[in-house]
Amino acid sequence: MSEQSFSVGHDGTRFVLTSTIDGTVRTARLAAGSHTDQEHDAALVKMRASYAALRQWKTDADTAVAAWDGRTVAQNMAVLKVVVQRFGALADGMADLLQTLNADT
Repeated sequence: MSEQSFSVGHDGTRFVLTSTIDGTVRTARLAAGSHTDQEHDAALVKMRASYAALRQWKTDADTAVAAWDGRTVAQNMAVLKVVVQRFGALADGMADLLQTLNADT
């Protein structure tokens, strides 16, 4: 049987959760945050909804790179425009991630 112990503390800024299992210590630090449950849940829903799109963007990027040399300058500029739009969406998603982790305050 394994030996286990768990503790919860606060370092003045974050909650600190520590587990020791068979001599291996793992520590998780959680910021207290200032968001309502509704704000947290809304950010989490947005992140989950974006998962499939992010996987598709990876596939689209591979396709664009493979075809790059055979395209016209105008076609490649259109691809770059999409990349910039998607970067903005990715940055917004990263902000949601920071919010759900309470790392934005």
